[in-house]
Amino acid sequence: MRYCLIIFLLCFFISCAKTETDQDSRLNCKNVNVSDTMTRTQLSCYLHRSITMSDLFHNIYDFQSQLSFIETIKPLFLGRTLFVFGFENQLPTRLDSAKSKIQEIHSIDPDIICQAAIFEIVSREVETIFIPSWVFQYFNIEPEDRTFNYDAMLFPSGSDEIDFWYTDASVPDLTNRETQMWYLFLAGKYIDAGIEAIHLGQIEWVASRDSDKSAVTQLVKNIRHYASENARRGLVLLDGHSHGLEKDGYLALDFHSYPLRLFQDSKSPVGTTISSDWHDSIYTKSRGGIHPLGWNCLHNLFLVEFDHGYSQGSIALNTGFEFIDGLDEITWFAIQIEEDRNKILWSLWLRVKALDNNGIVEMPGARPIYTSYEEYPEDWYFGHGTDIDFSSGYNQTETIKAIWDSYTIYY
Repeated sequence: MRYCLIIFLLCFFISCAKTETDQDSRLNCKNVNVSDTMTRTQLSCYLHRSITMSDLFHNIYDFQSQLSFIETIKPLFLGRTLFVFGFENQLPTRLDSAKSKIQEIHSIDPDIICQAAIFEIVSREVETIFIPSWVFQYFNIEPEDRTFNYDAMLFPSGSDEIDFWYTDASVPDLTNRETQMWYLFLAGKYIDAGIEAIHLGQIEWVASRDSDKSAVTQLVKNIRHYASENARRGLVLLDGHSHGLEKDGYLALDFHSYPLRLFQDSKSPVGTTISSDWHDSIYTKSRGGIHPLGWNCLHNLFLVEFDHGYSQGSIALNTGFEFIDGLDEITWFAIQIEEDRNKILWSLWLRVKALDNNGIVEMPGARPIYTSYEEYPEDWYFGHGTDIDFSSGYNQTETIKAIWDSYTIYY
């Protein structure tokens, strides 16, 4: 009973928290019209209907079933739909698949933004990819007939980042021109396929030697310039795992992204919670400044998501603050019973708003979960139900719809 009262009061507070000037300023987030730029309210609308659809265009599951799921829940922002994590020789095939599938998504709703990702990894397979002339031109270099140079992207010799992922697969150093060229090339190829947002992964790690943020600043400037001339609506949204990167008061990213940072709490009705003072959580810490889209903000908008990865290979060994019950966040979420998963989504949506109204929970739609745990053999979480053709769903469809439909954006 107490839990129901708390939920009711939070819903009432969120729906009523507006000033007198807001009375006639409602924006229906199901009908957003964007071209060339966005207001903070429009960006907020997209993020408030965001859902992770990891690797959506790769042939690992039934795309038509995912289309049915998308048509039902009516999102505006599909996260992590396209990427390579090493294995760069797969890029041409993935791009070809993505282009036609993005068109199918836009036949359902042309307002939807599909997000790609450039993660903190390069492998020697980048040397199978030739550099187009337009990339050289961005750096005022005479075009050369060559492929990307893996070694020219690396941190200094002896750094932990070299071979970090596996042999000949490293964390790249953004202060290297070759790394800048690779990131711009990937962004350009994604934009050409119809992508309108790019997640830059652990950008602070890649840019850890960029002390004055000049490399980050140049990178996002180049990507945005390419988007202005080639993107479907003349813009691209950039984010990364960061509390905020800024140079001379100007923010580098359009919004920030971070793990939820769940931890166990016996007082919580769902057994877990989040807090602004739990380790490196982003709540109340998202930096503000002059926004790339032209407005000022005290704190930038941010997404929090169910994180995955970091397994030490055994639940017993997973004792760091990023784990919950020895599991990454999305695996922990997936193994709860359906009723509890739905309660957890509601609880976290409301808890984030209570902590920091600049934050939004990115709903889980498709996300890898760990297969190395013998107790949990599934390797993917899917948010849809089992009533569509692809039956391996966890059935959060109605809860996601209800959460999104409960929230109204004011400005």
